[in-house]
Amino acid sequence: MTCVAISPDKQHFACGGLDCLVHLYDINTGKELRSFRGHANTITDVCFIGNAKICSVSKDATVSVWDAADGHRLLTPRGHQRQVNSCTSDASGKVLATGSWDSTIKVWGAGKGDMMCEFKTGSPVNCVRFHPEGQKLVSGQWDATIKIWDIFHKTKIGVNNDFE
Repeated sequence: MTCVAISPDKQHFACGGLDCLVHLYDINTGKELRSFRGHANTITDVCFIGNAKICSVSKDATVSVWDAADGHRLLTPRGHQRQVNSCTSDASGKVLATGSWDSTIKVWGAGKGDMMCEFKTGSPVNCVRFHPEGQKLVSGQWDATIKIWDIFHKTKIGVNNDFE
């Protein structure tokens, strides 16, 4: 397995790996409930969007949003040109962000998959996470920087270079 995420209600966990599948499990029994097929390469990250949806990203440069209850793919937001490494949802479950080796972070509406904004990072992105309040996003890049973004004002707030 390459990644794992726990649902906000703490009842399920999802994981992805080299088999190109996302697996959903009951956290209390460890029983697999279903798997999600649709990526053509290794799953690099998964996250829950609320309790009802799961996002997965892959080395195949794709983003998929799945219905956790029935396993159907709901959205395939498009725009990354290289491997997508990270995904995160805000606490409300309305906004999704993805980071890629194409040196961009894309912020999507989780309902329809519409791109709300894009940040050019200047270096391939390893990881992205939302602040619990949702307006701020933090990313880690290959250039050993941590950057803070404001998705409402669509601006970079700061850069930390202390990690070289």
